[in-house]
Amino acid sequence: MSMGNLNKEAFYMPMNVEVGDTWTTEIDVTSSGINTLSVSEYELVRETSIEVAAGTFDVIEVKGTVEEPNSTANLTIYVARGIGFVKYTVEAQQTTGDETTDRFFEVELTGIGEGE
Repeated sequence: MSMGNLNKEAFYMPMNVEVGDTWTTEIDVTSSGINTLSVSEYELVRETSIEVAAGTFDVIEVKGTVEEPNSTANLTIYVARGIGFVKYTVEAQQTTGDETTDRFFEVELTGIGEGE
């Protein structure tokens, strides 16, 4: 995934989605002066409970795939009502010439409240 400037929201989820619903977003990305289109497909997979450093939360689990000209990323996003992202994982492959690079990162909520 490119780390350029997003010209639109990086993640969009329609209101009132239910388990099994899918949606697609298209985002214009500018990186090193080059504009490209990032196409993402998402599915609300399930409602579940997840434990992270900040505690245990009832969440919805969203799976997504982001396609750009030289990269693909698989996302898993856990969203808690009234809080937002609780956990976000990305597994990506980027191809430059003959070389493919695999990347993985994970971010989770560590606290809620002022100063945390």
